[in-house]
This record gives sequence, C-alpha cells and structure tokens, in this order.
Amino acid sequence: MTQALWRNLEDLARRNSSGDRAALLQRLADLLMRGNISRDAMIVDLFEDIVCRVLDQVNPKEKIEFAERVGPEALTPRRVVMELANDIVSVAEPVLRYSPNLSEKDLIDIAENTGPAHLEVIARRIFLSRDLTDILVARGQMMVHRAIAANDGAQISDGAFHVLLDGAQGDTVLQELMALRPNLPQAVRDRLVPILAQEVRRRLSSRWSSIPAAKISNALDAEV
Repeated sequence: MTQALWRNLEDLARRNSSGDRAALLQRLADLLMRGNISRDAMIVDLFEDIVCRVLDQVNPKEKIEFAERVGPEALTPRRVVMELANDIVSVAEPVLRYSPNLSEKDLIDIAENTGPAHLEVIARRIFLSRDLTDILVARGQMMVHRAIAANDGAQISDGAFHVLLDGAQGDTVLQELMALRPNLPQAVRDRLVPILAQEVRRRLSSRWSSIPAAKISNALDAEV
C-alpha cells in the first residue's frame, strides 16, 4: 500500500464531517476485502489505529454496516475484531457469531464480561467447546439455554446438561430442543422424559423411536 494512500486515509480520518468518516470506514472495508492490507506489522498497526479511531466517531448504523462486511473475514486484524466484538450487540453480532479470528480464550473472556444479548449470539456459533458452553450456561438464562440446546455444534458437559434440565422443567421449548439433540446422552434422556409436557411428547412421539413406548407412557401416566 502506497504512502500516498495512507496519507489520504489519515487526512480523511482527521476531518470532522460525519459523512467523510462514514465514507472512510467503507473505504477501509474495501481495502480489507480486496486483500490490500498486508501482513506487514507496521501496515496492520496503522490500519487498526485508523479503524479504531473512526469507529469511535461514527454512529451505530455505520458501525453495523462495517461489522457485517469485515466481521466474518479471516483477514480482519485482531484489534479491530476485538473492538467490534465488545461493542453493542448489534455491532458485535457479525463478529461474535462468524469471526474465525476469535480464539476460545477471546470468546471466554467476552462471555465472562458481557451481558445476555452477547451470550446468546456466542451460543449460536458453529462450534462451542465444553469450557465455553459451561460459561454460557452458567451465566446465561432462557434464551441462551435454548440457543445452546439448538446448536448441534455445542459440546455440552454433564454439569451443563444438569443446568439445562433444571431450566427445562418449566420451558417446553427447551424441552423439545433438548429432546431433538443428536446423540443425546442416555442418562440425560432418561431424566428428560419424565419432565416432558404432554404436548411436547406428542410432537416427539414419531421421532423418539429409540425410547420404548411403555417408558413414555409410564412417564405420561405419572403426571396425570
């Protein structure tokens, strides 16, 4: 990238017009998407400095547009990723859900220091380790628990299953999501069946062929 281009970008970054800053943010996204940001540490540092400076000066709508473009990209520098991931959830979502540059440690740190909305987005990532899932289940509430139960890529520990089962006592949506998980441990299934609401059992009856009909019938009779 030429020095002239960088001087132009820095000049735009210093301008007070909100329109200039919004245009600069999109131009920076263009450069990143075209692969114009090299692996040279000085170039990356300068890019990060300009982006983070501009992000502090634009409105949420412009941040969201930028995050949607660069969030899922493997080339997005780490400092930019972390800046977006810790913003309001509408800005953070494309990064938290799709960025390949967030390590497990990054996600755990974010999960430990943000609120329910961020936790729910993280819970929808394509893969969740057991350690990360444990934190999401412990800190999250109903919507986070449902998102984890619906996520086939979430690795769930015995302890996390215990918390989910407790939450499923009065949540028919969570009951059904847990029941439909592939490879649900038999011990968890055995605890889940007796708490299933009747309407959930009816919807699941054709899917749970591996559970003896008598077992479901007995659990149903126990509640009558």
